[in-house]
Amino acid sequence: MVFRQRAAQLRVAPPHPKGVSSSSIPPPPFSLGTAATETSGATTDADAAVPPLTAMDDSDIRCDNVNCPDITAPGVSILAAYTEVASPTGLDNDKRQFPYSVLSGTSMSCPHVAGIVGLLKTQYPHWSPSAIKSAIMTTGKTRDNTRKSILDSSTVEATPFAYGSGHVNPNSAMDPGLVYDATTEDYLNFLCARGYNDTMIRLFSQKPYSCPDTFSIEDFNYPSIAVPNIQARKVTLTRTVTNIGSPGTYNVRVRQPFAVFVTVKPRVLEFKTTGEKKTFQVIITPHFAKLGTRAGYVFGDMIWSDGKHSVRSPIAVNLAS
Repeated sequence: MVFRQRAAQLRVAPPHPKGVSSSSIPPPPFSLGTAATETSGATTDADAAVPPLTAMDDSDIRCDNVNCPDITAPGVSILAAYTEVASPTGLDNDKRQFPYSVLSGTSMSCPHVAGIVGLLKTQYPHWSPSAIKSAIMTTGKTRDNTRKSILDSSTVEATPFAYGSGHVNPNSAMDPGLVYDATTEDYLNFLCARGYNDTMIRLFSQKPYSCPDTFSIEDFNYPSIAVPNIQARKVTLTRTVTNIGSPGTYNVRVRQPFAVFVTVKPRVLEFKTTGEKKTFQVIITPHFAKLGTRAGYVFGDMIWSDGKHSVRSPIAVNLAS
């Protein structure tokens, strides 16, 4: 029996703030952040059933400077509690009532992630929401339980636009080594860079907030890296990681995206204390001479490792001119 995981490309955008019309505010920068996966039993990969879930191309599910979704969790054919007020089919002539049902979708995958967040917050009550999110994202798995690539709903190898940072891995999230932390001010600055003005920002902030004169959207301290429009330029991003484990030395390795050269400076981070922060730069340079007729998004990843922990960030670069 071979079990393969498939990422279901589902995304729901958060609603606009109360009292603000959709035409007066820029698109939201984040999705709900979770995709659903199917674990199906089959004798061969070709025989595995594909769930009838929404399929989207890359242009539909990208979130500009943030990869979407953030993470993938079990969400297909989940045995879940079910209201006995309605029947399983919802038809008028269906009078059946069951306390449980088999359900699918992000409504099933989100509770898995919420439960993991609760466990992490209980174990580490001082962790910020961003630290918890980073721990979950940077420890995600991109291989299924047969150690092969996760497939999407079309039975082809999935990309970060299908599974985000990977399939959630709770045990590794409990000990991520490093985290990409972010403050409320960091998020407000990100919204500023997205085009939100002071009035719009006030809807999200508990107090008045003025956007800074300059803020590079690429420097938002997110656990993933996305460059939606590199064109012919070289892009330099800044990230800061916080050591939440023991003192140690982390080395970086990069799986280069096609026709892109990624450099990390410095390549070694030495942490002497818990809670110590280190900042590094990621330099992304396109090589269009290698591109040929291929265009669009290409993918890679960056991993910081001390030999015990692997802190992985997916990289997505759009080479379309």
